[in-house]
Amino acid sequence: EALFLGKPLLVIPIKKQIEQAYNAAALQKIGVPCLDDFSLSYLEEITKWIEDPVSIKLEFKNELSALVDEISITYIKDNLLNNKSSATANS
Repeated sequence: EALFLGKPLLVIPIKKQIEQAYNAAALQKIGVPCLDDFSLSYLEEITKWIEDPVSIKLEFKNELSALVDEISITYIKDNLLNNKSSATANS
């Protein structure tokens, strides 16, 4: 949501949570600053971010309509057309 809305991010992943590490690594690749923990050792980086926060806006395509169409067509082919062919063959 923050990326879609173009909100500034400073990421500090929760320790021992693998999905947090993966998310932080992915965010870091697109330029979001990531810290190992929230501590005084990162005071300079935190201050810099507060003074000049990093905003990255990503545009996400809305492909829901195409996905619904694909699922619907597959369902019709697999369930309705095959059943009709089977019923005709059994008559």
